[in-house]
Amino acid sequence: FAFVRNRRRIDWRFLSRINISSIREKNNTAALNDVIDLLTYGDLDAEDVSPHHQRVAFRLAQMCMECLLFVQSDLLTQASLVATDRARLLKHEAALKVRRSSYHTI
Repeated sequence: FAFVRNRRRIDWRFLSRINISSIREKNNTAALNDVIDLLTYGDLDAEDVSPHHQRVAFRLAQMCMECLLFVQSDLLTQASLVATDRARLLKHEAALKVRRSSYHTI
């Protein structure tokens, strides 16, 4: 992994039209998908940014991070379940191999 230099121009009009309250109320993660690249790779140093736009960008970034943390937690849970199932299946496979080998020795 390596961080990349932020080079994209941020469309502040687009960001300011986003209804943050609506995203929260509807759990509209698709709307966050529309802005995550812009927030991640946008160049904040390219221009002066009003305090209002800073707040909007920061709130959207917080919501994106909250969503990403949820997904990360869910993936860790799923990975743990898969590891448990794998261990159970490996034990079952080993038991079947022992059982099969006992049939061949008869």
